[in-house]
Amino acid sequence: MSESLPGYSQRDTREAPEQARFGEHLLLTEVAKRLGGVKKQVESLSTPPENSVLGRIDILTTPFNTSEMVQMYLAVAIDNLWTLHRYVRKVKEIPMVAAYSLIRSAVESTSYGIWILNGHGNDVRAQRSLRVTLNDFQQHATLQKVFGSYEFDVPDLEQMIRDANTRLRGLQAEAIDDRLQSTAIVNAVDGFVVKRRFFSGLQVWRATSG
Repeated sequence: MSESLPGYSQRDTREAPEQARFGEHLLLTEVAKRLGGVKKQVESLSTPPENSVLGRIDILTTPFNTSEMVQMYLAVAIDNLWTLHRYVRKVKEIPMVAAYSLIRSAVESTSYGIWILNGHGNDVRAQRSLRVTLNDFQQHATLQKVFGSYEFDVPDLEQMIRDANTRLRGLQAEAIDDRLQSTAIVNAVDGFVVKRRFFSGLQVWRATSG
């Protein structure tokens, strides 16, 4: 059973003063302690050896290294939450809605990273990574058309991704074109991360989405 927030009533969604103080306490103490340790580790991460799990996945997705993608997702999440922590520490208050984008980005980034790494087998993990990369390039191609700027040869890059995908074993090659939906990915990761103190990732993601 999850813990209850101080002063929380299901019939009253307004934030009580003790809830605000409790949230500030979490952000300035527990969250800061956890983030500080992870932040140092991420900043000092090196390229994984070829015989490691991530190294083997990188071989399957080269030149679109999965290890770099996962590290980026983790770095984005930490940077967003660390920025919120520094703001609250300096201003001594939690903004009502301004922090939503920071929190949502952190939830979404960590969810994508966990979702990729939680695939059953390296080939599945590699395909998930390639799906994300393909989706990113396709979105970039749309922006290039809108702004008339062509910095990357997206068709060539897309073909490289598809070629890497066809070399994966025991998977449907067409699955790489399955649409990625952040809601579904955050929800899927909630099934992997079963221990929560208060809210699920999907609850937080939805609460900060509008």
